[in-house]
Amino acid sequence: MSDKSLEDVICCIEKDKELKEYFGRDKPLSSGILDDLGVLMEEKNGKILVKVRLQDKASDDFKIAAFNKLLKYIEEIDALNIPRPVKGYVVKKLEAIATVKIGRD
Repeated sequence: MSDKSLEDVICCIEKDKELKEYFGRDKPLSSGILDDLGVLMEEKNGKILVKVRLQDKASDDFKIAAFNKLLKYIEEIDALNIPRPVKGYVVKKLEAIATVKIGRD
């Protein structure tokens, strides 16, 4: 069980400059990959399925580094006491969380 809340995890993602480097054209993390992983996260044992999918997609050191960074956040999301569909949605939206700035109250 995680001591972090969903908001805590989202704040960490927003501040992670290294993670931001892995998003974009010709980068390892795309919205398509995140959508696939989000769907897998909605399943029972989703984190295991995500890990297997990332291992299948890894082809070079840069992708491995990106996927390891992504997996760190997926593990934090998976540890949250929230419904599986919400976990999947957050994974699908990781790029927007990491790259789009919207003010906080």
